[in-house]
Amino acid sequence: MKAGVSAEPAQKGVMHRIMWVVLVVLIPLLVGGGMVLGALQFLGVPVLQRAQHLFHHTTVSTANQVTQAATDAKLQSQIALLQNQNQKLTTQVQTDNQQLTQLEQTNSQLQQQLNTKLSEKAKAEEEAAVLKGMDPSAAAPVLAGLNAQVAAEVIAVMAPADSGAILGAMSPTEAAKLLTLAGQVNFPPDSATNNTVGNSTQGALNNTAG
Repeated sequence: MKAGVSAEPAQKGVMHRIMWVVLVVLIPLLVGGGMVLGALQFLGVPVLQRAQHLFHHTTVSTANQVTQAATDAKLQSQIALLQNQNQKLTTQVQTDNQQLTQLEQTNSQLQQQLNTKLSEKAKAEEEAAVLKGMDPSAAAPVLAGLNAQVAAEVIAVMAPADSGAILGAMSPTEAAKLLTLAGQVNFPPDSATNNTVGNSTQGALNNTAG
C-alpha cells in the first residue's frame, strides 16, 4: 500500500514539470516566433512568401526528378531494345555471309566441272572430225585403240550415220561396249558458255539476298 501511495505523488510531480516546461518554455517561444514573423511581415520582409516559394520549389524539383527518372528508364529500355535488334541483325549478316561463301564455293566447283566437260567435248569433237575424214575400216582400229571413255565420248559427239559406219567395222562386242558408254556421256549443250554456271549461281545469290 505504501509503495502505491508513494508512486502517485511521483507521477504527479512529473506531470507538473512537463506542464511547467510547456507553459514557461514552449509557449513563450511560439509566441515570440509569431511576433518576430509578424514584425518581419510588417516591415515588408516576405517571410511567408519565401517559405511558400521554397516549398513549391522543393515540390517541383521532386516532381522533375521523378519525371527525369521515368524518362531515363524509358530511354534505357529503348537502348536495350535497339542493342538486341542490332545483335540479331549482326547474326543475320554473319549467316548471310556464310551462305554467300558456300554459294561462291559451289559456283567455283560447278564452273570447274563445266570447264572440264567443255574441254573434253572439244577434244572429242576434234578426234571425231579426224575419224570422219577416214575410211570406216581404217577409223575403226584407231577408235578401238583409244581409251574406252575417250572413244565413247567421240561416238557421243558424232552424227549417228558417221559413228554407225565406224562401229559397223568393229567387232559387235566392242561396238556394243562403246555404244553403252556413249549413252552415259553427258556433255553440256553447244549453247553452254563459261558464264552459264555463274549466271545461275548469281540468281541464287539474289534470291538469298531477297
